[in-house]
Amino acid sequence: NLKLIGFALGINISKQEVQNKLPFLYSSQKYSTNKLSNIKKNILLIPGASQKAKCYPINSLAKLTTLIDANFLIIWGNSKEKIMAEELKEKGVNVSVFEKLSIGALKSLISQVDLVIGPDTGPTHMAWALNISSITLFGPTPGYRNTYVTKINKIIESKSKVDPLKIDWNDFSIKEFIVPKYLSKIKWSEKFFKSLNYLFGIGNGVRYGVRAGSRWPFTDDQPLSDYAPYPFFMGYAASNLRKNGIEVNILDAVAEMEYDYEAFLERINLEKAEIVVLECSTPTIDIDVWFANKVAEFSKVALAGPHLNKTTVAEIMTDNPKISFYLLGEYILSALKMAKSQKKGVYESEVLKDIDLFPTPFRDYKSATKYFDPSMPTPKPQLAMYGSKGCPFKCTFCSWPQTMYFGSVALRTPEKIAEEIRDAVEKHGFRSIFFDDDTFN
Repeated sequence: NLKLIGFALGINISKQEVQNKLPFLYSSQKYSTNKLSNIKKNILLIPGASQKAKCYPINSLAKLTTLIDANFLIIWGNSKEKIMAEELKEKGVNVSVFEKLSIGALKSLISQVDLVIGPDTGPTHMAWALNISSITLFGPTPGYRNTYVTKINKIIESKSKVDPLKIDWNDFSIKEFIVPKYLSKIKWSEKFFKSLNYLFGIGNGVRYGVRAGSRWPFTDDQPLSDYAPYPFFMGYAASNLRKNGIEVNILDAVAEMEYDYEAFLERINLEKAEIVVLECSTPTIDIDVWFANKVAEFSKVALAGPHLNKTTVAEIMTDNPKISFYLLGEYILSALKMAKSQKKGVYESEVLKDIDLFPTPFRDYKSATKYFDPSMPTPKPQLAMYGSKGCPFKCTFCSWPQTMYFGSVALRTPEKIAEEIRDAVEKHGFRSIFFDDDTFN
């Protein structure tokens, strides 16, 4: 658009000139309000737009307000947007809703805030004109065409392939946008991006953590060094599937220290799998569901893991129709039932009672020798294995007894344990053994 204007006027407008432009669009008089804070950063959130597909979900905006210590201001332009604004105020924290503003008052207000966050709509673009830091969220409309990125004005685009000549107003991809890392440089927005990372797992201040293999899944703001627990439920489920003639593989981003979601998504796509099983956890469920929907664009998806029960599954199913299967509790046996029937829905847990009748966990994949528990600093590669499975107790710090095998305990014979050690050492060259039993006494 800028090139077109320059051509029409017969002038050459350079990129450097745009980057160093002076603010314009000022109001003729200053809008005064006691809603602006002199202590906290003032962030203007814009929930509404001309099309519903442009709007970022109210619940997600409200969640951001609970994670950032800032003063949030909400504007609206019509009766529907006012309802959205009031809902955001009700669900959010430190949120103030303005009366309906004139164009002059709106321009003046925007010039006084620290950051504007909104969809592809007029007030968000006003921030650009006024040289106020802004983040514009693009779903079905073209970010590359509808704004000009500067050092303080950034955009977040969904992965939709947008045709600017034929906008798809049924495209609600703005609900699952991807946050590029460079946005962390925006003025006043450090805390905002840390919160975006909490919601989506990407961006500045990425959270590191574990899901599968951990009895107490967690995240941290620092990489976990070489800690990566072996995913026993997935490993046993995979060996059971392979025993029944189903081709399997395990891709483990934690063990591989792969922090690029798009790169890992592409690795999954290259497998050309009919079904992809993702093990989720409570600390990461927002990211897990977001990623499951990404995978569902090219494969059927099954969610598994300790977060899932009848209540949480019902909550997830409502807004995520792309996810086909839900495996409750321990899924060593139910994964096979799901793979054979491929009937959409929820699969109840059936806890494996006689573990010695089963093949040993699947380890014929790239990451098999990269698992390590530094609480037992033995030589690498370290073989993590079970001498028994399950625990009858209900410790509050451990999720598995209540969520995966429900107090059931399965013991192994010494002969079967020795056989697994011999085979694993011979095939993979393990140099030490870590018995990762749920209870070892």
